[in-house]
Amino acid sequence: MNPNPPLEARKEHLAAQKDLLNKQIAEIRSQLAYIFEGKEFSINPKTGKVEHRFGQLEIDAVDKEFIADFEKRLQEIYKQLEEIK
Repeated sequence: MNPNPPLEARKEHLAAQKDLLNKQIAEIRSQLAYIFEGKEFSINPKTGKVEHRFGQLEIDAVDKEFIADFEKRLQEIYKQLEEIK
């Protein structure tokens, strides 16, 4: 018998929440890959900022808005992940 079921339940909940947040990051990554036309980019987990190493790709205003929205969502996700640790 488990002497501390609420703690185990909490750990399972946090693990599930962490998994969900990581899936959200993966979904955002795939959407960003489409915007960046498959070119290399990274996401800074401390800031949630999207960083890329190319200047020649023209990114239109709509895509810039999408990127800004993604960055806001990423900041929230990384903050939640940090709270789980």
